[in-house]
This record gives sequence, C-alpha cells and structure tokens, in this order.
Amino acid sequence: MLQAYDLTKSHRPGEPVLQGVNLDLGSEETLAVVGPSGCGKTTLLYALAGLSLPDHGSVTLDGEAILAPRSDVSIILQDYGLLPWQTVLDNVALGLKIRGMGRAERYERARAQLAELGIQGRDRDFP
Repeated sequence: MLQAYDLTKSHRPGEPVLQGVNLDLGSEETLAVVGPSGCGKTTLLYALAGLSLPDHGSVTLDGEAILAPRSDVSIILQDYGLLPWQTVLDNVALGLKIRGMGRAERYERARAQLAELGIQGRDRDFP
C-alpha cells in the first residue's frame, strides 16, 4: 500500500504547494492526479515516487519510508518523457531495456502493463 500522511511541500519558504495531503492507495488501485496547471500534481507525484522529499509528513510503501527513488515505483507524466518517434510499446518497455532485460521478456511485460491499463492493442501506435 502506498500511503502519504500529512504531506507538505513548498518550493519557496512559507508558500506550500501541498499541505496536509493524506492518501491510501492499495496495490490493485490506480491513481490519476487531475487539476489545473500549477496546483501541485507533479509535486505530489515526485514526492510519492521519492524524487522529492516532503518538508513535512511521510510517504511509505508497504510500511517502508520512501526517502529516495526506487526501482519499484514509477510515474508517468502526461507528455514529458515519452519518445514521440517510438511506439507505445517501446515507450512502456524503455525502462526495462535500460536495465538490460531481453527484448522478448520486456515486450511481454510491457504488453501486460498495457492490458492492465485497458489499452492492449495500442502497442504499435505512437504517443
């Protein structure tokens, strides 16, 4: 379970972007963060992924504090980080390729992720 308790994060002293955020996300749940530009969506995701430490509060995964980036936690932002010249399947499999996983296994895992998201069959599309 991914949990945030009383999460507060400021980019400038005295101006919190996030304040008192609490969430419990189960292992079979999916989270979409939606809101206007500048409301703290990316800041929240970075804190949950260990890419940014909160000023106050905590983030835990299965009871273990997230204090740095972890290989078992990832985020997908709306546009950034996608390679527009690569297919959806290649974009999803990129992290596994970087880790040195063989083509057949990484594509099998990437297709499983697409199926889990309900977008199987879109693997040859481009972002």
